[in-house]
This record gives sequence, C-alpha cells and structure tokens, in this order.
Amino acid sequence: MVARLKTVCRLAVLAGLVFALAGCLSIKSGLEVHPDDTVSGQLVVFAPKTELTTNGRTQEQGFAAYRKSVPPLPKGTEVPYDDGTNYGTQITYDHTPLSEFSGNLKIVHTGNRYLFSLQLDPTVLAGQVAGGDVNSAQVLVKSTSLEISLRLPGTILADQTNGKVVDGNNVVWNYSPNDTKPPQLTAVSQVSSTGAPAASSGGSGTPWVLIAAIVVIVVLVAAVAVLLILLRRRGTRPAAG
Repeated sequence: MVARLKTVCRLAVLAGLVFALAGCLSIKSGLEVHPDDTVSGQLVVFAPKTELTTNGRTQEQGFAAYRKSVPPLPKGTEVPYDDGTNYGTQITYDHTPLSEFSGNLKIVHTGNRYLFSLQLDPTVLAGQVAGGDVNSAQVLVKSTSLEISLRLPGTILADQTNGKVVDGNNVVWNYSPNDTKPPQLTAVSQVSSTGAPAASSGGSGTPWVLIAAIVVIVVLVAAVAVLLILLRRRGTRPAAG
C-alpha cells in the first residue's frame, strides 16, 4: 500500500512538472573562446512570466523553482533578465577562464584542439541536480528551446561537431520545444601548431632573398662597368694631348 502511494505521488509530481514546463524553458547563448583560454559572451536562461507566476507565485519564485532542475551554470556576472514577456537570468562573461566551464557546459583546451560539450542526456542531467529524476530531466530537455552560438579558435572540425558550422570557426545549434535533441552538443576545433607559422614564413621568404641577391649583383656589375669607363677616359686624355 505504501509503495503504491509513493508511485501515485511520483506520477502526480511528474504530471505537475509536465504542465509547468508546457511554456518551456529557453536557453540562449553567444560565446567566444579566445586563444588565451578565456571566454567572453552571454548566457541567458528564461521562461514566460505567465508560466512562472502560476499558483500565486512571483516571477522570482517561479524561476527559482525552474532553476532547481537546471545543472549549475558557469560563473560570471549575473543579473536578472526581463524583456517584459519573459523572466530569468543573464550571465555575462568577460575573458572568464576556461576553468569556470568545467561542468555540464564544458570547454577544454587539449593540445592543439578545443572541445566544447553541453550535456542533454536525461540520465546525466538527473545526477547533476539535487533529487534529480530521469523522467523529470527528460521532460525538461524535451520542452526546452536552445539557441546557441559558439566561436572557437582555429578551424571547426565538421566531422566531430553536431551543430551547423557557419564559417571556419563558428558553430550554432537551434532547437525548438519538443524537437528531438542529441544526448549532447559537441564541437571540436583545431589550431595550428606553434612551429607551423614559422615554417610557412621561412618558405615564402626564400624567393625574396634570391631576388635581392640578383639585384645587388646587377648593381655591382653596373657600377664596375661605369668605373672602368671613367678610368679609360681619364687614361686616354693625356695621350691625346
């Protein structure tokens, strides 16, 4: 009887969560990773005020309840986000060290590669929040909209990236509520090795050295020819007199 009651209560909580998330949580970000292993940009997490203020809650209380189901976000300068229709939080990063991006949203510099990942696997997310439940995490992921833009140093490796590569080092992901999402968002970029620029510079400089040497030789030959002509003229004038 007790076990049955627990099951009923769990289903009731899950049903309540599904209803609460019907308006969906939204995550938007625009991040740029610098070659000095720091990150700049913004991360915004918000939800419609009409959903946050149900059951007599304030928008602050409603969003606090939402945020309990979201894994910890990278630390930055955080302020409330309010566009009139939605309410949430906005985190700004200004050359923030990569060490702050080591949780669910992770950016790592290893060798000559940068690796980005954002976990969306419900089983992983459930283990990252207090009292996490796989079913609840699955509902959260399904109902969340994602609009993420990321710029990495070097060149994006398309075969190891599941977002849309816009140019050589920029990748974006866009998912609407109820879209099927991958277990994680991933992106990998590769930067040139330290010795590559030097080798390239040396190879392109060799023709210029040859050209300069030829010019010097031509100038010297011309100078010698002029000098010989002048000496001959000076040497023939007395004889003619």
